[in-house]
Amino acid sequence: MLNLITMGLGMIFHILFGEPETFQLKIYFVYLFVMTLPTLFFVLGVALIVANRVKNHALAVLVLLAVFAAFYFGTTDFCGGTVDPWGRALPLLFSDDGNDPSGVGCFTTGECLFFWGWDLLCWLWE
Repeated sequence: MLNLITMGLGMIFHILFGEPETFQLKIYFVYLFVMTLPTLFFVLGVALIVANRVKNHALAVLVLLAVFAAFYFGTTDFCGGTVDPWGRALPLLFSDDGNDPSGVGCFTTGECLFFWGWDLLCWLWE
C-alpha cells in the first residue's frame, strides 16, 4: 500500500512541479511490476521464512538485518545484478545513459526475485 501511495505522490509531483508534457503513466506501471512487486514478494518470503524458523523475535530481527545487509552490499555485482533485490546495479529502463536500454536486465531481475519469493512462500506453507 505504501508503494502505491509513494508512486501516486511521485506522479502528482511530476505533473505539478515537473514537466507535465514528459509524464508517461506506463513508466510508473513498468517499475511497479518489474521492480516493486517482485522485491515485495522476495522480502516477504525471506522475512516469513526467518520468522518461522527463528523463534526468538530479537534474534530473528538481527538475522533479517544481516540477510538484507548482505543482499544490499554483496549482490550488486553478483550474476550481473540478477539477484539484487534493491535494484542498485540495474540501468534506468527509459534512459539512453543506462547500460541496457532494452530493459532485459530489469525483467530478468524481477522474474528472479518474484519466483524466489514465491518459492520461499510455497516452501513455508508445505
